Amino acid sequence: MVNSHALGTVTTERGGRRSFSTIIPRNQPLPQIRKKSYTPTKDNLASLQVEAWEGDPDKPVDHPDNVRLTVLTLEYKRRCSAQDGTFELDYTYTKEGLLEVKATLVKTGEVVLNEPMSSFGTTGASPEVEKELAHLMSLRGAPHRSAPLPTHPHRTKPDVPPAQAGSKRGKASPEVLARLAATADNRPLVVDGSNLAWISSASRAAGGRPRFAILEQGVAALQRRYPNRDIHVVVDATLRHDVAEEERVAVQAAIDARQVVQPPAGTEGRGDALVVDIAHAVDGVIVSNDNFAPLQASNPWLRTSGRMLGATLSQGVWVFSSRIPPLNNIARYKR
Repeated sequence: MVNSHALGTVTTERGGRRSFSTIIPRNQPLPQIRKKSYTPTKDNLASLQVEAWEGDPDKPVDHPDNVRLTVLTLEYKRRCSAQDGTFELDYTYTKEGLLEVKATLVKTGEVVLNEPMSSFGTTGASPEVEKELAHLMSLRGAPHRSAPLPTHPHRTKPDVPPAQAGSKRGKASPEVLARLAATADNRPLVVDGSNLAWISSASRAAGGRPRFAILEQGVAALQRRYPNRDIHVVVDATLRHDVAEEERVAVQAAIDARQVVQPPAGTEGRGDALVVDIAHAVDGVIVSNDNFAPLQASNPWLRTSGRMLGATLSQGVWVFSSRIPPLNNIARYKR
């Protein structure tokens, strides 16, 4: 397993120019531990903001291929000069895609920052995620608008077989409607979009890429299989530059149109935690082949019956099967 994008931070020169500073280059076998020294540009500092970024260091910081993962605060115990404030920034990147950040003063060896980059699904949703969840819930019951990827809740009437119709016009009898209401599972489906996009692709190490077209096909199949369900589609913040060049415009358009959602700016790039947060908030069923290993301990409901569907594509046919993820295993399709 390798990282497909560089990890680093952003430095600001005295003139205000911001640059991507690589700490862990792309295409490195995981896990990786790398460090790099930085000196502040000002004296008499009490604290310093450290930005963690993922993307392409050869492009400008504000390029869409570059994603700010989080902002951490480095705290000096006493105010110091810029030279005395020089620190080594350590990045530890695990096979599970989790980043740990540590900063140590070069002069004294004092640790001034040491924390994992918290996934917003492990310790409760961040304000940004809470805002997104509130928006999703406010749309419940909104009329369905035709879209290839129905992220936000919508309702369509369940199909009623002609034999059950209560009249020649095809309306169900009250008895049939009551039975359907009692037996139908109307829980929302929360699609782990980046996971489904990898289905039928070669591994990243073998040069494979996720495919947005496959994700669209999978969601369309879900709509046909479960016509009475709300569907949310969540993708990683990096999907738009993981896919092939010709699909990037389509991914960005879907994000702009809110047909898919991704982790908000300032949070971790992976969408796993957002998938789990939304599913928990709406009492939904996750559609994914991932095992969500880092999130199982804080979300034990992930391993209960009926809370997850696996997806298989065979000879052009999509099959969705109830599954319980193995305990603390690594994802199958997130590569």
